[in-house]
Amino acid sequence: MFKVFGSSGRKYCWRRRGQLLSDSQVYPKAKHGGGNIMVWGCFTCHGVGYLCRINQSLDAELYRQILDIDFKGTLAFYNLEKDKIIFQQDNDPKHTAKLTKQWFIDNQIPLLEWPVQSPDLNPMEYLWSEIDSRLGNLS
Repeated sequence: MFKVFGSSGRKYCWRRRGQLLSDSQVYPKAKHGGGNIMVWGCFTCHGVGYLCRINQSLDAELYRQILDIDFKGTLAFYNLEKDKIIFQQDNDPKHTAKLTKQWFIDNQIPLLEWPVQSPDLNPMEYLWSEIDSRLGNLS
């Protein structure tokens, strides 16, 4: 989830006593908060994949629908064969639900084994962080 136009936390700037604020030290603010947007996305060794806006609560059933449309669409866009990829996801309950596991079995898409309680080494987190940073720097 990304916070659009608004702060997800405090921002600090430093200036000397008596020094006026510069434009780079002033951030826009929305009255009554900004807005949020939740998305699902992926990337391949060939580039970024489809991006799907999520307008409701994400559960295993909706996740499977996203995989059917957006993930498979990404594979088709890059002409990737499903037997030549390994899908990586973290241990979020929607990802490890029986319905989701069955979807990967039914579609013959191999999953990367992911240790329980592991540090977050998912490369997608770096992409989300970059997007979040750029959204926070919009003026």
